[in-house]
Amino acid sequence: MSEIIPSNNKFCCIAFQNAGCETRGSRIQLQDGLSVHTGSPLELAKHWQEWLGTIHSKRLHDSNFAILACAPSLSTGDEHKRLERIAYGFLYALFMQGVPWYEGGLVVSGASIESEIEAHSVGDLKRFYRIPGVQPNYILNQSINTAGTVAKGIRYVFSETGSFERVRRGIHAWIRAIQEREAQNRLHQFVRSVEALVKPEISRTQRQFSHRCQTFVGASDQARRLLWEFYDLRSASEHMNGWEFYLEQVLKSERDREASLRAYQAELLASQVYTKLLSSQALLRVFETDESIEKFWMLQDGERKTLWGDTIDLETLAAAHFQCPAGVPC
Repeated sequence: MSEIIPSNNKFCCIAFQNAGCETRGSRIQLQDGLSVHTGSPLELAKHWQEWLGTIHSKRLHDSNFAILACAPSLSTGDEHKRLERIAYGFLYALFMQGVPWYEGGLVVSGASIESEIEAHSVGDLKRFYRIPGVQPNYILNQSINTAGTVAKGIRYVFSETGSFERVRRGIHAWIRAIQEREAQNRLHQFVRSVEALVKPEISRTQRQFSHRCQTFVGASDQARRLLWEFYDLRSASEHMNGWEFYLEQVLKSERDREASLRAYQAELLASQVYTKLLSSQALLRVFETDESIEKFWMLQDGERKTLWGDTIDLETLAAAHFQCPAGVPC
């Protein structure tokens, strides 16, 4: 018997092994059939455990954090894919607060038939990475609640056909970034994800990127230099060039560390911007179409900053989580 998944519901479960998470409360119920569990939410009968195999069954049983999406079965072929998108959408919303420590994960889809849980497919979770030197995020109850709001924004953006095209492209670039190991590839995709919102004009991309992103991070000289450098590094990666020219003022022994730090600062920029955007219906309306985006960037700086709200202190935020001392390889 399953008390978690109602009878005649289909489900998708992402179950993590040894995730760094808060253990208070066994279940947090969210919207649209989503719930989060500090343990496996699936109680499989013995014959389904045998179908999964010993290794997968043990990994599922031993999971200490799980995302579960379920909905009444409508006997349509794409229900499992839709539920998988919902489960992954919550995962992305959670990882926007920082990729946590975990040793692996499983994605299990199936159904509850007359209160028995059936497993119809199982596979390994996609791999997501942190930049070297960055402390893994610890999943707290507050992180889960924030992710619930952001995930709702993700579902809304991807359900509105013909709208939010640049937001969707930006989210896809962000997802590609956290699947990359190398600092160059990560920064490239994170900057592209923000560029989707900034919408700079051709031939004025770097200047407008640097200027417009000050709406997000403030207008200090330090912020301007950092944004300009982000775009330099992004362009080097875009054209398959190394970063040596842009880091030539940095000691060779420090260049790997500096590259990791820049990639992490770009991650913070993209993740913080999308977390805020996807949590606000008012801000989402600003970025709904090309025309509404252009109208926003035509406003005076002060008007834009009033609409956007608080800015991000990238250097202070990065310093709190980037624990790679100078002179030590990350």
